[in-house]
Amino acid sequence: MNPHCNAAMYLAVLCISACVLTTTAQYSICPGDDYSIYEGYFCDFYEDCPSGGDEEECTEFDCWDGSTIPYGEVCDDSILCGTTAAPGPYCDQLACDDGTCVVGAQCNDVIECADGSDENGLFCCPEVACHPPVDPTTQITACISYDALCDGTNDCPGGEDEENDFCDCYDGGSHAMCPDGETCIRAGSICNTYNDCGNWEDEAMCR
Repeated sequence: MNPHCNAAMYLAVLCISACVLTTTAQYSICPGDDYSIYEGYFCDFYEDCPSGGDEEECTEFDCWDGSTIPYGEVCDDSILCGTTAAPGPYCDQLACDDGTCVVGAQCNDVIECADGSDENGLFCCPEVACHPPVDPTTQITACISYDALCDGTNDCPGGEDEENDFCDCYDGGSHAMCPDGETCIRAGSICNTYNDCGNWEDEAMCR
């Protein structure tokens, strides 16, 4: 499933540093927009750029098995991506991170994907996602409210909502920690189309 979230969710991701982003990720500017997205989001049958420019002039669609099919044949009721990695998840099924397809619903507190990705807290928590569980195939990520951050009580199972470095940066919600765990930026800098974290991490998952 595509790791997209809104500005409020991404603030939570930055705060808890649970987002899977690395300094090796490559980003590109959206056609016609002053906006940057992860290169892997281009031509993935999902509009990430504000104007949808990442899905324009696409000729091929990358299947999970490494093969490619003509872009125009995605969601045309024919399975062309192999036996398990079909374009169906973009149409009427749930796509798991391991490339399989299941009939189910995301964020319903029932683990339906074998890898547990349908209950990923980065998508499912309405406010703040704690660090992912050790075994996401059997446990669902804990969610807490913004009010619980840095309130002197460990609300996340691992206590990451009360870590000193994070709370020194958080400052009542006025700032957020970048995924590198070192760079502290203003909360208003998230999803503002500027590279505040240094590698577009604060802009990569915004919609």
